[in-house]
Amino acid sequence: MKAPLAAAVPLLGRYALGAALVLLLEATPSLGAWSVQPVGEGVAARIRTDSTGAPHIAVSNSGFRYSTLVGDAWEERSVLPFADDIALDHNDNVFFLDTPSPDFFPTLQVLLGNGLALTTEIVGHRIGELEFLGFDSENRPHIAYNNTSTQQLIHNRWTGESWEARVVATDARFRFGNPGFDSFLDSSDQAHFAWRNDAGVLRYSDPTSSGWVTSTPFPTLDARIVDLAVDEEGVAHMAYDVFTGFTLTGGLHYANNASGGAWQGDRIPKAKSSGATRASLVLDDHGRPNLFDYESPFTGPVDLVHYLLDDGQWESTILHTHAEPQFSGPDQIEAAFDGANLHVLFSTGDSDVYYAVQEPDPLLGDYNNDGAVNAADYTVWRDGASINSGQAGYNVWASNYGATAAGAASQTVPEPTAVATLLLACIGAMNYARR
Repeated sequence: MKAPLAAAVPLLGRYALGAALVLLLEATPSLGAWSVQPVGEGVAARIRTDSTGAPHIAVSNSGFRYSTLVGDAWEERSVLPFADDIALDHNDNVFFLDTPSPDFFPTLQVLLGNGLALTTEIVGHRIGELEFLGFDSENRPHIAYNNTSTQQLIHNRWTGESWEARVVATDARFRFGNPGFDSFLDSSDQAHFAWRNDAGVLRYSDPTSSGWVTSTPFPTLDARIVDLAVDEEGVAHMAYDVFTGFTLTGGLHYANNASGGAWQGDRIPKAKSSGATRASLVLDDHGRPNLFDYESPFTGPVDLVHYLLDDGQWESTILHTHAEPQFSGPDQIEAAFDGANLHVLFSTGDSDVYYAVQEPDPLLGDYNNDGAVNAADYTVWRDGASINSGQAGYNVWASNYGATAAGAASQTVPEPTAVATLLLACIGAMNYARR
């Protein structure tokens, strides 16, 4: 590769070469605008997305109401009186966790084409609150809950033949109906847990091959878990609420354990809330944390804010403003990421439910509309098959080279073959400009 590159450099000139490489390496993710629409009345319970990116939501309102977006309208598919969670397996089948009275044993159900069918009941585990339902790489369900009879935090997984219950922790906190824990199933099929114990201390359980290792990330803080997520590298990300009695020091915090397992966290400087117990955390395709929180609980107007940590800096965007909330203030927020778009389901204190989606901006420079800006788009531009002809169209292509349809541009140094392709394209552009 050295000879062709050496021959290309004199033809390009130092300025053109430097400009091309700067444009290639400085491409940054593109953030799209938010679209917000009302859903109805109730309390936001859960939002999930299927393999096509379509949203599936659950709203608590005289039962657990499950709906999907069909065109521009929400279509209600099922109502369950005692459901607690909803999830989609890898085949887009819809599952529910149900705890029917009077026994309150968890029941896993699946929504089929002809209605709701009972799958299995997990007997002997009296439930206080269900927090998690998910599917591993083998499409087997995992659930997490507190067993109020034994005061234990339980992780229960389906082996293919039966349920296997494992105790994550034993704590008097799990005796009550609101244990305040969160859990996340990572890409290695390992379940992570975080909760607040009776002493007001935040606890985190890191999975191992034989169980969990429990630690205290922030022993000096009066902290409450808000949400938990784990990225593809196995790094855990945590949103948590800290009570200090002061608006400027308490409220919404974020931390991760990327530093050799040691937790590093701090208050989000832009966050104005002092009671961020309803925030939702989701990671995008760059592993960046996206947090959604109400800015001023129990006061009006109330803003729903999106906080994004990008290149070490927090950015904030107001999604929605509720001008005249009732005294009860803001309510619940649930978020999801489908690989391309962020989705948020949220409800206010006066029971208005909304759905918001952030779609990526149009992919500039993608002249063949295949979802990536690469050498194929240069060919389209060169042949005059794009409306973005001339030098301006070339500049758009070069400045977005490496970007994908998810709005994510390459942040890594390209392989030599990619550099050579870009350099040769620059030569073609210069020759084109001389005609």
